[in-house]
Amino acid sequence: MPEHKFTLKYDEFFKIVTKNFFELLNCNVITEYEILNLPKKADIIIIKNPDTKKFELFKYFKLFNIISFKSEKDKPSIKDFNDLFIYLTGFCNREKSANLNNTTITLITPDFTKSFKNLLNKHAILLQDGLYKFHNDLLNIYFIEINQLDIHNYEIEYLYIFANQNKLKEGLKNIKLIPIKDKKMIALLQEMYYVRYSNFEKQLPEGIKMPKVYEADITDLVKPHYEKGKLEGLQEGELKAKIETAKKLVKKGININIIMEATGLSKKDLKKYKIIN
Repeated sequence: MPEHKFTLKYDEFFKIVTKNFFELLNCNVITEYEILNLPKKADIIIIKNPDTKKFELFKYFKLFNIISFKSEKDKPSIKDFNDLFIYLTGFCNREKSANLNNTTITLITPDFTKSFKNLLNKHAILLQDGLYKFHNDLLNIYFIEINQLDIHNYEIEYLYIFANQNKLKEGLKNIKLIPIKDKKMIALLQEMYYVRYSNFEKQLPEGIKMPKVYEADITDLVKPHYEKGKLEGLQEGELKAKIETAKKLVKKGININIIMEATGLSKKDLKKYKIIN
């Protein structure tokens, strides 16, 4: 049997698996979305109109649900708070039927760093092992630490595909124990576990289907916009987004310190752009 190899970046793999997983649950999934008028699309996934009765972990989902993913190597940081606010408010600005009440955003990652967990302990509440919610009733912002999830259902099995090696082995072993009636779901999970476990580039055993070849590199899409005179436009667009986000958060009564952490703007900046007095 010939050896099959393909190129697949981790974040792109997350998009592929997530799209297939939620579509099997009859959700509408968008993997490419332009939050701002920038040359590249936001690295997020939109899940629209899910049937929350089918979920245990994602039972908090609403009409629109944004997912942002950080791989094992790309650890979450304070900057990600800023990105989440921008994605959430930016999406609600672009979608006519979306608002802060019917839209959620979730950051998913295998592990939180110690500093990020300290930040969550200050500004979020623990709903269950591995699932946090930002401590503000006006904003539906959630955080999932995959390696801390300890229940077993098809949602967890889907997330374990992106966990560390121990959880990955545990998930692969437990797939057959999960009461999933849909054979397509079982087949998807098993296939994706194998691809993840083999580090995307190994000979496939007989009976396992190879997913399509994917190559994802945003560099070539972004590079042309970094010509002379265009970089300033990008930076200006990012600053504009931060200012708009800060204004919205001030109106919602969010603490100034949290706004500064989330947007990266200083108190001086907030006064300069007349966001606060």
